[in-house]
Amino acid sequence: MEPITSPTLFYVDRSDRGRLRLTGKDRQSFLQGMVSNDVARLTPGQGCYAFMLDATGHVLADMHVLCLENSLLLDVEPGIASFVAETLDRYLIMEKVRITDVSDDLRQYTLVGAVAADVLSQLGAPGTENWTEGDNATLDLQNDTAIVAAAGIASVPAFDIYLPAAVNVDSVLGAQGVLPHSLEALEVLRIEAGIPRFGQDIDSRVLAPETGQQKRGVNYRKGCYIGQEIVARIDARGHTNRSFTGFTL
Repeated sequence: MEPITSPTLFYVDRSDRGRLRLTGKDRQSFLQGMVSNDVARLTPGQGCYAFMLDATGHVLADMHVLCLENSLLLDVEPGIASFVAETLDRYLIMEKVRITDVSDDLRQYTLVGAVAADVLSQLGAPGTENWTEGDNATLDLQNDTAIVAAAGIASVPAFDIYLPAAVNVDSVLGAQGVLPHSLEALEVLRIEAGIPRFGQDIDSRVLAPETGQQKRGVNYRKGCYIGQEIVARIDARGHTNRSFTGFTL
């Protein structure tokens, strides 16, 4: 089959982001009490976007949680992997959970474009055209494996690909005729989609319901987690005094 080429198809190196792996039999039940979305319901191949909050409901970090066969992979903003790991570790008591920073072991690339799902299909990923944010699968490479997940971070289809550090991205995406592009190109698509970014549009002064991302990142039925009381109280009152939004000039 001929490689797919398109001027609207590209990939971005986002390996500056942080990646944490949670293993151990209590990994999902532990993380369930730490973040705002329903991690306990996830089965391998599913994922979600979530906030880590302080006790007053303010955002300490956001993350994409991928449920894999024997672990959870947390994808966080650049420079905060150590903070997230230390915060989670501080709440570990008797739970059987191990937190490992795998940022150096996995490179991260985001494939962007209308035919991105077709490229992944050629690489052997199953049914990506029907995926929603967080859906993921293992991608078998010639001598290794990768993880591919629906990113949900742009106004066009986007997929995160986590490659072992030893694997050259050109042998995977370059072989399909996909060329690299700048992070600024992805930022334009993110802003068009109205998706805020932690550290830029969101920080620790912002309450989770003020982000406008409740449908993506907050589950109001999941039960207790850090900051849940404040988030639930705001929901019961029906509104916040301010909210993230986009506008067009």
